Amino acid sequence: MACRGRHLVAFFRNPGNDLNHYPLLRALLVALDRWVTSGVEPPPSAFPPDR
Repeated sequence: MACRGRHLVAFFRNPGNDLNHYPLLRALLVALDRWVTSGVEPPPSAFPPDR
């Protein structure tokens, strides 16, 4: 990294991600559509509620 004035300039790029995220997004969209149109509830959360 180098400093030019007050701004820090990086000499690297973010690493790429080989994961194809489109099937995941499609599955989420299908689940959302089923929830809205048919009333199919999503599965219970694996995480406790934040209180």
